[in-house]
Amino acid sequence: PLLVEEYAEELGCSPNCVEGAQVAGTVMLAIATTTYLPIAINAVFTHNKDKDDNIDIPACVAVFLLMAKITDLDLVYTGIERIIPRTCDETIVGGTWAYYAIYIVVFTGATVYAVLCICKNTTAKEKIWVVINALLICLFMACYILADNRLPLGCTGSLMDNRITRDRLKVSLLVITSSISMYSLVIFSVWCIIRKKLQ
Repeated sequence: PLLVEEYAEELGCSPNCVEGAQVAGTVMLAIATTTYLPIAINAVFTHNKDKDDNIDIPACVAVFLLMAKITDLDLVYTGIERIIPRTCDETIVGGTWAYYAIYIVVFTGATVYAVLCICKNTTAKEKIWVVINALLICLFMACYILADNRLPLGCTGSLMDNRITRDRLKVSLLVITSSISMYSLVIFSVWCIIRKKLQ
């Protein structure tokens, strides 16, 4: 879309044609992203073994490996955002909120489904713990994307004109992501200690 916009005159592309290319690019990236989510999640849970000892990492611990994938998913969201013009048009803002909601719902559904598939033979208490950790990862992603990108937060309501309030909200979102990161670090540390004692 940026090339189409830059060379619209040479390509004989009217403003409507440029807008159509931008919409098509956004739709294609959106489809690619939502289909990539289950693949990325499945990759984490199909390789959840400790490389040194070939020991299966419990699902409640393995779910935190998704944090490494979230930067990839955020980059795709950033790419989609950059295709969209920098104006705060109501349609664009509504569309980015709608896409954000779909993105989080697909990620949450795929994550919870993946961890439950792994935990078929575990106790009810273990399943609850795994699902809670999976939902924490989904909360991490939801907060991280909002804090790391201009849209949709930067063009929403009073936040659009109030930079201080917007920055405070972003800091609050980053505090949530940092807290979940610290919690995951504790879970991994405890698991490593338990594993060493069992050896």
